Amino acid sequence: DTPAGQVWINAAGGAWETGANWLSGTPANEPGALATFSTEAQAGGATVSLAAEATIGGGSVSSSSPYTWSGGTLVFNNGGTNAPWAVTAGSHTFASAVRLDSSLALATSSGAVQRVSGGVSGEGALRLNPAAAGGGTVVLAGANTHGGGTTLGCGTVEVESLADGGEACALGGASSDA
Repeated sequence: DTPAGQVWINAAGGAWETGANWLSGTPANEPGALATFSTEAQAGGATVSLAAEATIGGGSVSSSSPYTWSGGTLVFNNGGTNAPWAVTAGSHTFASAVRLDSSLALATSSGAVQRVSGGVSGEGALRLNPAAAGGGTVVLAGANTHGGGTTLGCGTVEVESLADGGEACALGGASSDA
């Protein structure tokens, strides 16, 4: 069974681990759990802080004001299937580290932005805007080391740095093969 989605309700931001920040009173924090950020963030944005790891199977954000996730590691684990993350409005940032225990299907709608500045690790793949049309922008900013590779279906991906020869790279493992 897939756990029911947990809805974030604190427009001012706050600690991920605090039950009062979630509609059900329980934070999303288990493989397969869905985290929904449908509450409009306060003007100027809201920061959701993670004290440690938080594990989710996917989620979505639809606030036109920005959300930033910072602190601990946000782990995507959807039990071996793609973990979906959908951004339908606004410009949001994963400043926390992201670990892919499952592959992540990160979809942004046209005009929406998801910035990933905390680095991406783990064995899963990063599938950016996997649909054939209609994607927004994903910004990869950091030395990412995830092993599953990165693909782009549509939209725009901005990469702030690249490395080669098997070194840490914003697109996952790189190779010196031409």
